[in-house]
Amino acid sequence: MELIKLIPSPSEFNLSSIGVPIYLSPCTLGRLMKLEQKYGKIEEVLKEASLESVAKIAFTLMTYESKGLFPLTEIETVDDDGKKITESVGGVNLLMQSISTTDEFKGMLIAVFKSFGMSNEKVDEVKKNMIQTQMELNGTQSLTL
Repeated sequence: MELIKLIPSPSEFNLSSIGVPIYLSPCTLGRLMKLEQKYGKIEEVLKEASLESVAKIAFTLMTYESKGLFPLTEIETVDDDGKKITESVGGVNLLMQSISTTDEFKGMLIAVFKSFGMSNEKVDEVKKNMIQTQMELNGTQSLTL
């Protein structure tokens, strides 16, 4: 996949915990340069398709309004020792904590692909490659993505 040959388009995905669509802007060449400076070759990052890497790319591509859905928030939790603590979570970290199902993750991943300009056929091809890779890693005969 050569990103430079693709025609970027806006995209969106949904998270049940947010309740409204999250919009991604088309990935311009300027944004692509910024992403590659921060995270390395995007094609390699997207092949890995980890929650953290995809969330970072998605957050970078989000519209200003959608980024506003993930403000710095104080969250009360309990640490490993059972002590109550307050953590500040926002931005990419809050986005990652807001993803509750694999379907939501897949929706975000597909939205990122579409922001880069991948056609539905190309997205299906990537999904098929991801399934094959995951099956090889797991030693299984079938997997659904």
